[in-house]
Amino acid sequence: MNALSRLTTRLEEHSQDIQRLIASFSPQAFLELPDSGGWSAALVAEHVYRVDKGITRLVLEGEAQPTKREYDAKARTIEEQFLQFERKFSAWGQIIPEGKFESPVAANEALTAVYIRLMSNLGGVDLSQESTAFKHPLFGTLTRYELVHFIIIHGQRHMHQLERLQVKSS
Repeated sequence: MNALSRLTTRLEEHSQDIQRLIASFSPQAFLELPDSGGWSAALVAEHVYRVDKGITRLVLEGEAQPTKREYDAKARTIEEQFLQFERKFSAWGQIIPEGKFESPVAANEALTAVYIRLMSNLGGVDLSQESTAFKHPLFGTLTRYELVHFIIIHGQRHMHQLERLQVKSS
């Protein structure tokens, strides 16, 4: 299996997993803010949607150029940073949720559209090229492959957050 096939398979599995988790929330629990502060499941889902939609646009439409490094050189670093669940990060700008989703169904419909668009068009872009349209604040310039990998790892981080919210609401 080549890198594109593996990445597409992982993305498909991730999209199913996160949508299944979102769908498992009752409408009330989905909107409930945790007593300890922070985001509700609805806000987490919207943040994931905003990030994934933006990255999808970068991968499919953003300017890119050949890179002088391996296409997946930063993939491990992304995992090491984002899968440290005790480490806190702050959202900024357009990826801060605003309360767009009123139900798990609405969130999943929006995420489905993003994932279908991305998976349907991945084969038409050179994933080894570096995106010149965006520099990640932690990782700098990323290849298109690494951007898609980021969607998966970032999503795993927030699935962990959603699982914690689900336990608190039950």
